[in-house]
Amino acid sequence: GSSELMPGLPSSYIAVGDYEGGAAASEASSAGKSLVKRSLLVLLLLLFHEPEAHSVIGSAFASLTDPTIGAADDSSLVSSAVAAPLNFPKLLQAILAALQDSAYPLLLYCLVVKNESFRRYLQGSAEKVLPAVLEALNLLPSQADKTAASAPPAATAVLLVLLSLTGDRGFCERASAVSIPDGRTILGNNTRSLKDVSLSSLLVAVLLRIAHWNFGACRDSFFNQAIAGILGNLAGHGVEYVHWYAASRMLEVAGLLARNAVKLPHPTASEPSGLAEAAEMHRARMVRTLLRSLLRFFSSCLRAPRVTKNCALIYALQRDYPAQFTQLEADSELGPPLMHVRTTIDWFEAQCPPNDEGDADVKVQSERLQQASTRLPAELMTLASVAGAGVSAFAETETASAYFLPVVWLAAHKLIPEHVCWSQPPQ
Repeated sequence: GSSELMPGLPSSYIAVGDYEGGAAASEASSAGKSLVKRSLLVLLLLLFHEPEAHSVIGSAFASLTDPTIGAADDSSLVSSAVAAPLNFPKLLQAILAALQDSAYPLLLYCLVVKNESFRRYLQGSAEKVLPAVLEALNLLPSQADKTAASAPPAATAVLLVLLSLTGDRGFCERASAVSIPDGRTILGNNTRSLKDVSLSSLLVAVLLRIAHWNFGACRDSFFNQAIAGILGNLAGHGVEYVHWYAASRMLEVAGLLARNAVKLPHPTASEPSGLAEAAEMHRARMVRTLLRSLLRFFSSCLRAPRVTKNCALIYALQRDYPAQFTQLEADSELGPPLMHVRTTIDWFEAQCPPNDEGDADVKVQSERLQQASTRLPAELMTLASVAGAGVSAFAETETASAYFLPVVWLAAHKLIPEHVCWSQPPQ
């Protein structure tokens, strides 16, 4: 347990005594995991519950640094540290290797939210963070409790980490620039071969997968809002090299949401008359929240100059533009990005219409689209500016942390042993 939290500490630090073989190792491992969970609970309480009463602990946690990394970026972080230095790469590796354990997503959340030095390290390490995080999230639909009334809190904590990291432009740009040889290492072997997929495309594909699962399973509005927030960050900073698989998933989910948005009533501030109407309004709000962010992401990908590197998305929209998109153009929230998307696709249709010669022609059409994209009219940029109005990237603040606390506490509560109870304050 200690060696997982402080990678510089050898595992042999924990004595195993005179027990025999595997039993000793098993007992030591169990004790270590128990210690990790209980230590994390104490840490959460000290950092998030009345932090002003534990300012020394908060300052010590915030000052944790890796001297080999922090010294190059900000020497003041190293000189002011009041806690033992850490090895950030090894610490990150230990956490990512154990994301299936509900305790470790909370530890990652603590480090990202409460330690600026560690957050900076992750913001520059998209290629180290995203593969393991996306692989863990991609397994959620097949592993989650189908009877649960809300999404697993540990999974939501991972989403909050992604929300914080994608608020940084450099992280998003790095995610677009880095690709992996085969996307099946993250999406599973059931997916057809996906060669040279950008991490940003995989991020979008996984987000849409778990969003779709959430609508069919527990309809957790907070979980849905966290996904919408990440898509909003990607829309604000921009994504390049959208893979054909991600483009297809974007179009499929957006079309499904648009059909629901047309069919469902517009959410109002008035109180619903019964449980059935309340459930319908709840679903309508979730649909519009996710669809608004997804449509803004579409619009962002079609803005110059990144449109030249997102020809797979243009081609997908040319081949299968949802009819419901046109129906929603008059909507005050959803209309602006949809008008930009349709006008852009109409322009590409006039410049280089697709043909029906099959997959062999995809590469030729993509090249034609890329050449045409360099001539995109300036008027479309005006529409893009209107479509992107109000889109802003997430930035972590104390207020935001307080908003996220309920789900963090819920995750922490699941780690508390049954024989432990909260003490009551004196009357």
